[in-house]
Amino acid sequence: MIDPLSEAVQIVGRFRKSEGLESTKEVVHITNFMPELTSESKDEVLSNINERRVGYKLLQRLLAASTTRGAVSTFKEALERVEFARYINPDGTYNYFMQDNAVFVEMVKGFYQSMDNLLAGYKKSGHFIVVPEDEKYEITDRERVLKQSSTPLKTVYSVIMPMLKDIYDPEITSIPQREFQMVYLRKEYKKVVQDFDRLGYEAVKALEFNPKKIKLAIREKDRLEQVTNFGLLQHIEEAFKEGELCSSQTIVSRLKQGLIEYKLPLLKPNLKLLRNYCKLSDRMWIGTVTNKDVMGYQILKIYHKLRR
Repeated sequence: MIDPLSEAVQIVGRFRKSEGLESTKEVVHITNFMPELTSESKDEVLSNINERRVGYKLLQRLLAASTTRGAVSTFKEALERVEFARYINPDGTYNYFMQDNAVFVEMVKGFYQSMDNLLAGYKKSGHFIVVPEDEKYEITDRERVLKQSSTPLKTVYSVIMPMLKDIYDPEITSIPQREFQMVYLRKEYKKVVQDFDRLGYEAVKALEFNPKKIKLAIREKDRLEQVTNFGLLQHIEEAFKEGELCSSQTIVSRLKQGLIEYKLPLLKPNLKLLRNYCKLSDRMWIGTVTNKDVMGYQILKIYHKLRR
């Protein structure tokens, strides 16, 4: 936020014509607006400062009347910490510069409540002919707040995914606007946009940009990628042999070793997983242990043989 009455004029005044170079008197001010932005008038600012001054003087009187070390320390600390302290110079005199600055800050905030307010400020300055252009962007300061580490990923996801839907809507967003916003999103909301890129626009569109559906699709994609993990394929070939008879317990135990070794938490060590890699017989009797029949499966074929 810059002041159209002073700072905008000073910024343009920094530029000088250069010998042999063509120049044009055109400057672009890019900003957004926030109707909810609060702005106090000069009278309101001075009134608030005076109210703080009353509280400050009360603390001074309490300090002067204190007789114990603890009370003196407490009131000295309070005098240093209260808001009004920034209006006092080191020598104890009142800082009128800070007062003028407080009035200035509130005035500038008022310009950014709407485009009409800012245009009125530029008109009042008398230095500019303004040609306003209004463009709609899905990313606002409200979304930027989501960058805070305390914001749950679930919340970020539910806000950013619907935003991507609007960004890719050709009736709402032009291609340059889309690319500009996507650069920002990829930087600030890396995980969400990575999920979007992994599935692709068409797949996400088919899922109606629904965060819950998209997360399920990403999880399934992750699971399928783990199924084809190269290390796991090696482990299957080493742990099982064609023609071998294995009980369900043995199968689960050997699969679990591979999943732990290659860190594949989305996979479950069961017969369904093994059937991705091996052709199994129907459940059959494979032997007897302590007079009890043991049921299991024969490994008929290993589909993915890495070693030849």
